[in-house]
Amino acid sequence: MNSFSQFAATVIVPTLARIVLCAAFLSVGANKVFKDHTFEYEQAQRLHELGVPLTPVNLTSWRQGDTSSPVRPASLVMMDDERRGASPPDRPTRPGPGATPVPADDPDESPKEREPEPDPDEPEPTAVGPLDPGEYRAASMHNITLMVDSAEWPYPVWMARIAAFTELVGGALLLVGLFSRIWGLGLAIAMGVAFYLVSMGVNQVHTMDPFTFAENIGAFNTLYSQAGLFVLAFGIFLTGPGPLSMDRLLFAAGRSRSGDEAEDD
Repeated sequence: MNSFSQFAATVIVPTLARIVLCAAFLSVGANKVFKDHTFEYEQAQRLHELGVPLTPVNLTSWRQGDTSSPVRPASLVMMDDERRGASPPDRPTRPGPGATPVPADDPDESPKEREPEPDPDEPEPTAVGPLDPGEYRAASMHNITLMVDSAEWPYPVWMARIAAFTELVGGALLLVGLFSRIWGLGLAIAMGVAFYLVSMGVNQVHTMDPFTFAENIGAFNTLYSQAGLFVLAFGIFLTGPGPLSMDRLLFAAGRSRSGDEAEDD
């Protein structure tokens, strides 16, 4: 009985954990990397400002494939002016009777009231113009980009790419058990960050009544899916992938050769 418990703990459980982690993360990672998602205008505009390439899907101001200039709404024109720092032209006013005209360059004007001249050595910031209204498509991983950006964390685009490729590559390599501890730690970190951004940030599970929490099926499933995958991935990091893995074949052979050399000495 004791031998079976040891066999189950060292062989069966790590192997099953790797299979579950591969099935979950390989599918999710492939969806984030290879599939596109349709973003609303406000989301697409923020991704455009972050430098994410977008593909127009359904633009409301012009037909897709039309090469003519689209008609821009007045609100977007005002946004263009604000981004360029342009101010609306002042309406000319006529001086009233008896008023003294003031010259354009008044020598009595205080220096504090004049705008400072721009520094020629300082590069001008490149303004990103607004997109045309409509829907846009981009890689599904950029849903993570928007969540990271809403949390005001740095480098949201790169963090989304790292998370997506960690899930894709890590899930595939965990199936064969190659560099399992590294990928187990990476996936555990990814699930910890997802728990903070989604379960606590979006779903606000820490504010819910624990006795009625199960009634919110979406938040309940998300929370325990993230927690369960975190436990499995962190378990692989702590205990290893088990004997049915490439790690055991590669590194155990290396350890046996080093042990034989030590005995010969």
